[in-house]
Amino acid sequence: NNVATNRGGYVKTDKTVTIDNGSTATLAQLVTINAATSGAITLGTNTNAANYSGTASDLESAFAGIADGTHTGTLTATGATTVVQANKFDAVSAGVVTAAIAGNAGDLDDLRTASTDAITVTVNDAANVAQFNLIDAATSVNVVLSGGLTDEAVSFVTTGGTATSGLTN
Repeated sequence: NNVATNRGGYVKTDKTVTIDNGSTATLAQLVTINAATSGAITLGTNTNAANYSGTASDLESAFAGIADGTHTGTLTATGATTVVQANKFDAVSAGVVTAAIAGNAGDLDDLRTASTDAITVTVNDAANVAQFNLIDAATSVNVVLSGGLTDEAVSFVTTGGTATSGLTN
């Protein structure tokens, strides 16, 4: 607990930190540890597998120094989340990421989360088929197209005449 609160100056600004004391660090403790060092942070078994929920900002701060692909629990971002934040959460965690993102298709098509992640996406403007397919591939839940879908008719079907990926008849 002294490391998590950095009482006594245990965490130095340029040092690597390993959290492996048999307990699970809280989200607030991870935020504090990440703020105290620019070095890499290695999660212990319990913390690595823990499920975390908090604001996107807190999750971003908590996992800033964690190596990609090392966390195996779930991450749930409450409130508004950016594409950059969601992509970071997906990169750092092999578990399911849950978040809500709203924006324009040209920004949201940069979402690269796993198709198993539960990212609720609301597209505020008209998306074309290619943008929709990129966004749809980055989530396991339905994409909300507030601005509709627009494109040339040829983009809506494959050469076999069936609807393209993510579209239904």
